[in-house]
Amino acid sequence: KEKDWEIIVSNLGIKNSDHIVVYDNSDVLSACRVWYTFIYFGHDPNLISVLDGGFRKWLIEKKSTSKDKIEALEKEVLELKDKNLRVVAEYENARKRIETQRIQDRKYASKYLIDQLLTPLSQLDKIVELETDDEKLKNFLIGFKMIKDQIFKTLEADGLKEIEALNKPFDPNFHEAMEKVHDQNLENGINVAVINKGYMYKEQLLKPATVKVNEWSEDNGENK
Repeated sequence: KEKDWEIIVSNLGIKNSDHIVVYDNSDVLSACRVWYTFIYFGHDPNLISVLDGGFRKWLIEKKSTSKDKIEALEKEVLELKDKNLRVVAEYENARKRIETQRIQDRKYASKYLIDQLLTPLSQLDKIVELETDDEKLKNFLIGFKMIKDQIFKTLEADGLKEIEALNKPFDPNFHEAMEKVHDQNLENGINVAVINKGYMYKEQLLKPATVKVNEWSEDNGENK
């Protein structure tokens, strides 16, 4: 007990600065108790000596084993920290990917529907531009054109945009060549006609513009 130990130490006149010698007399357990007790009550371990036999051997082995265990635990802690950092990084990357995908999904939520509408709307666009002398049909076409224009305005408000192609340099990223002409009077590599309009939806290509491209070469002296 603490009080009993204080009485013993006080009666012996032992101070924490005194150098203590412990005789084990082959009684390892007793010497161990004495050694640990001095340390517990604040004595410097470097000022405690153990003479002879089993306790010293046990103490050396104990220190060696403890050191190995500490090193093993420190290594395990480092491995766990590294593993934890990798798991956190992977989780954060996955979270960012999911969030980015969610933003993209919301941003382009109408893409599929608009893409499906473009084919019939393109046909309607061609129909309303038909020339006719029939006044009744002409009035119908004017009404259909107004409806078509309203639909396109609604789609444009959501991000639909027609690709500029006529009299523009051919760009394979946005134009698809369906026909070629060879006219040296026109600029080389220019789209001279738009066969079908192309569209972008926000930053993504919905369909390229199909065009007629002017191409010729001066090398062979021919319009080819």
